[in-house]
Amino acid sequence: MKNLIKNPFVGSNLQKVAVVILCMVFLARSFASCVKNEETEGTEEDDTLFYYCFDEKIFFQQIKDKIYLKFTQEAQEEQLISIVNSDASLQPTSYIYLGEGTFRFVVLESKDGLQIPLAAIESFKTRQEVVSATYLLLYNGIYFQGLTDEFVVKLKETTSNEQLQKLAEKNGCKVGAEDSYVKNQFMMYVSKNSKSDAMKLSNLFYETGLFEFAEPNLVVLLVDENQKSEKP
Repeated sequence: MKNLIKNPFVGSNLQKVAVVILCMVFLARSFASCVKNEETEGTEEDDTLFYYCFDEKIFFQQIKDKIYLKFTQEAQEEQLISIVNSDASLQPTSYIYLGEGTFRFVVLESKDGLQIPLAAIESFKTRQEVVSATYLLLYNGIYFQGLTDEFVVKLKETTSNEQLQKLAEKNGCKVGAEDSYVKNQFMMYVSKNSKSDAMKLSNLFYETGLFEFAEPNLVVLLVDENQKSEKP
């Protein structure tokens, strides 16, 4: 397992894992297609989350024996390896990339298959190399997805930048730069120390009526079809 961590793309199944980062603007319209998840709709229990795709709700199940960690760009790989190995009750899955680049992450799972305590998630958040730490999500019983610290909003024509800034300040999140190609579309950033998260805040923003859409920027984790076919 240590070889897998230290050499994430050499001699391991990671070569067969396709990690697709999709802005939820595209995910909501193409991947989820604003189709309701019939298995979970209306069962808003502790394990079930949702976001608004316009006026429809897209539901997800929290997979509580797995967590998704997003790391900073600046951290040294050795530091990230230390974090990944810091909890003896957890082990890394094949969803991992600790090398250089803007996208660095790991999915950890409990060795005994039991729920990972919230205290463990909070412990990871204390590390400065960790941007966000959340339970892994499952869409429609098939697709694993990671909830990051980001969500995307698009202002209605009647909504001002000042209204956006005030709402962000009120809810403890940061307004990023305007999208280079889409007018009035902004990436929002949620602190890991916030009592809320990107999905809950995207819902809060949408429910104000100030936005055309407000959707979490999820990471979709896809396994290569060849890997599926090799399983017994």
